[in-house]
Amino acid sequence: RPGRPRRPGLLNGKLEASTVWLGPATSPMDVTGHGTAEITNGQVINLPFFRRLAGLLGNISVLAQPDFSQAKMDFRVAGQKLEITAFILKSALFELTGTGVIGFDLHVTGTVKLALNPQLTRQVPAELRGVLETREDGYSVVPLKVSGTVDDPKVALAVDAGMVDRAVNGSSRC
Repeated sequence: RPGRPRRPGLLNGKLEASTVWLGPATSPMDVTGHGTAEITNGQVINLPFFRRLAGLLGNISVLAQPDFSQAKMDFRVAGQKLEITAFILKSALFELTGTGVIGFDLHVTGTVKLALNPQLTRQVPAELRGVLETREDGYSVVPLKVSGTVDDPKVALAVDAGMVDRAVNGSSRC
């Protein structure tokens, strides 16, 4: 946003990465590449996506700046875009998986599934809790769409036919 200082968020922890990059270092917009990056034993700090996610689900504070055991991403870079082909973030309380694209202009689109353990599921508002799938391990799955920008993401429920059926018929099992 013009005139407003950017407050970047971060993931901290131990980083291991394996990457391949092609293109001139003097022209970073033309670089292509691919790789895998993994952060272990870390914490999310001040990332707008996680703050929006926490708010969407009834202000569950532990989702706003969670600790995690693993965050892993497989990616490709081409055409001034970072394509996340696989992402998983695991914590003791939830798992976040998804795919998406982040443009060099910081626009983002993606689909995400958030699986909440039973303790966190109880903190979700009842009207939402009643339409979520429940996995065999007891985790409730929240399907999400992400759009907007990295600094101002839009996080919304990805309502599907299964959610509508569960709302009408009252079943929550996968």
